[in-house]
Amino acid sequence: MKRDIEFMLTSNVARNAGATGTARITAGLPAWIATNYHSLGSGTAAGAASSGNGTDAATDATTDNSITEAGIKTVIKEAYESGGDPDVIMCKPDIKQAISDLTQSVSSLRTAADKVAPAHVVAAVDVYVSDFGTFKIQPNRNQARSQDVFILDMDHWAMGVLRDFKTVDLAVTGDSQRQMLVYEAGLMSKNQKSSGYLANVTT
Repeated sequence: MKRDIEFMLTSNVARNAGATGTARITAGLPAWIATNYHSLGSGTAAGAASSGNGTDAATDATTDNSITEAGIKTVIKEAYESGGDPDVIMCKPDIKQAISDLTQSVSSLRTAADKVAPAHVVAAVDVYVSDFGTFKIQPNRNQARSQDVFILDMDHWAMGVLRDFKTVDLAVTGDSQRQMLVYEAGLMSKNQKSSGYLANVTT
């Protein structure tokens, strides 16, 4: 259930207050970030940010394009200029590998110490040091979409819990005993300008 919650929080969906026969829906990250938005997309639609208040989803580009360091740097700079201090780059695992590939090179040189100890080849970038701070690159297997890269200041995001986890007994049918796990919460954006959104990326 927690994995489903994380998938929902990163989905490109707008909020919905709900109605009779319609469940309430919380807005996902793409529907909250408007100010520091940058799209690598192209085609007849290049991509567009949401309004930033959760009422509408971001518009996807017709075509996604390869992740670039320039795109990451652009969003980091915009978030910094807007007053944010983000320190997390969150993306799907395939994009994490693509980011590592942006700057990786393996030397063929070996020292005497290398011959004694087991050889290690480091082929990952886990920390990105920018002009405006140090970022942990966090792969997220439960993130909804591969084309989204979020640059987050986690101090300005929270969960608003309406109904905490609770087990409710349901009616007994014959020998079966049934229970329902109830939880209701929404993503809270305290200041969307503190974070950034790099959209329409691919490996």
